[in-house]
Amino acid sequence: MTDGAERAEVRPRLGAAILGALRLVIEHAFPLVAANLVLAVLAATYLFVLIGLPVLVLALPLIALPTAALTRLAVSAVRSGVPTLGMARDELGRQPLRKLAIAAVQVLVIGISLSNLGLAGQIGGVLGLLSAGVAAYALVVTGVLAMAVWPIVCDPARAGPVGDQLRLALAVAVRRPLQLGLLAMIAGLATVASLQFPVLGLFLPSVVLLAIVGYVVPAADEIVSPSP
Repeated sequence: MTDGAERAEVRPRLGAAILGALRLVIEHAFPLVAANLVLAVLAATYLFVLIGLPVLVLALPLIALPTAALTRLAVSAVRSGVPTLGMARDELGRQPLRKLAIAAVQVLVIGISLSNLGLAGQIGGVLGLLSAGVAAYALVVTGVLAMAVWPIVCDPARAGPVGDQLRLALAVAVRRPLQLGLLAMIAGLATVASLQFPVLGLFLPSVVLLAIVGYVVPAADEIVSPSP
């Protein structure tokens, strides 16, 4: 079966998306784990090289491309399709500049926000608290929007101008900020866990992405019907 583009018939529920992720990662274990393995190897290699060449932190947005390929498989699984490694390969070459630009903006905002949080302690006083508050807010907003943006950008049924994709992602984020915030927190914790225990990196990203996609795709379908 290929990707479906049916409008969601039920309201998206976070618990159902998480439980569905566990089912889908078992049902489509081979392509998901294989793509996950490639992502884990690339990420580990990048981090190893980064230790010796800190300037390569500027190349961090490149990780978005293999991550987008894995997200594409998650979209296919959620839309009742059959994810294949060919889909992941095709996604690597689909709108790479758009994905790199989005990732670069996210990395820039996160980097500036983290720097401001560090400086806030040194500044102290009301100005320090204000700086920390703005930085924390920027991190939360960036995380919430990231949860909504990537499943939409990596969904062929949502192909179109980047402006349309960003507006839809913003609409999803505005309607469901708490749920997306929780998903962002889960994604952050999964990233830390995968770095601490590399064996988790072989499957945990797939589970988390399936949960994110399983929630965002029907949420977006509620707002705008996907293309057939």
